[in-house]
Amino acid sequence: AAGNAATPVTSSSFAVDTSVPSISAITTDAFSWGAVLNATDDNINGTVTVTTVGVEDGQTVAITLNGNTYTAYISNNAATVTILAAGLQDLSNGQSYTMIANVLDAAGNAAIQVTSSSFAVDTSVPSINAITTDAFSWGAVLNAIEDNSNGTVTVTTLGLEDGRPLTITLNDIPYTATVNNNATTVTISAAGLQGLTNGQSYTMIANVSDAAGNPATPVTSSSFAVDTSVPSISAITTDAFSWGAVLNATDDNINGTVTVTTVGVEDGLPLTITLNGNTYTSNISSNSTTVTIPADGLQGLTNGQSYTMIANVSDAAGNAATPVTSSPFAVDTSVPSISAITTDAFSWGAVL
Repeated sequence: AAGNAATPVTSSSFAVDTSVPSISAITTDAFSWGAVLNATDDNINGTVTVTTVGVEDGQTVAITLNGNTYTAYISNNAATVTILAAGLQDLSNGQSYTMIANVLDAAGNAAIQVTSSSFAVDTSVPSINAITTDAFSWGAVLNAIEDNSNGTVTVTTLGLEDGRPLTITLNDIPYTATVNNNATTVTISAAGLQGLTNGQSYTMIANVSDAAGNPATPVTSSSFAVDTSVPSISAITTDAFSWGAVLNATDDNINGTVTVTTVGVEDGLPLTITLNGNTYTSNISSNSTTVTIPADGLQGLTNGQSYTMIANVSDAAGNAATPVTSSPFAVDTSVPSISAITTDAFSWGAVL
């Protein structure tokens, strides 16, 4: 009131920062799980990489997913936000989700929040049905004939999209085919089959994943045996024929027999003898058998001709012995005759 003037005071300075920071677009490339979250991805923490413009180091960026907020600190205008496994596991299978990112600069200017690209949740695990020996083109036993050509294994699945590759591993070698309508036929090369060890048994392991990357539980097939030992038929000489080297008019009045011995043929397997276009069969016991040739079959042979017989047999695995052709035998059914004996034939004539 007396008019005394106060010394003027200069305030502290303040800065003007009206530059609004920004958050770059957040695409599925920024998600550690990509465009689809699968049943393997949600077993561990995931990450979302966020880049910004105009945000100082140490500022907090927040990502909101499914009502939960996850944060990380900016460094060089970038941050990697960890999304907990528990948060990922809470997402609903079959649904799609987006995330919202927010950040402030040091002046408190808020970036326009960014909604990420959407991602799908597919945690349905596909499955492979049991693979039994019925699925193998060679069945329960691989023999020496079957391994001369490619084999196949038929596999059926559940929950797989068309075009997915399914792999069968046999003897440490993978073979692959494409699934169509939840089924596929995998080709096993002849070379792969020939690489298996005779006398051993093998299983195969099937693996496949769906389009989301969910792997089916690997399936081990039923086992199959490898039996590529070829049996054999011993030489069949005329000693093996009940009629010997010549069939006569008495021999063909009754059934005849042919005795055959083998190597490597299980009991109960049928051995066939073919004679004159007719086939006769008997079962092996202790690598031997006696085949009956009926009398009418012998009587059907032509007098004056020679014949051989062909023997065939396969073992239980289906390995065929090399056919054996017997020694030949002759047919002589011409009955000799004795001329009338008159007294002229006696040295003493009609009276002694």
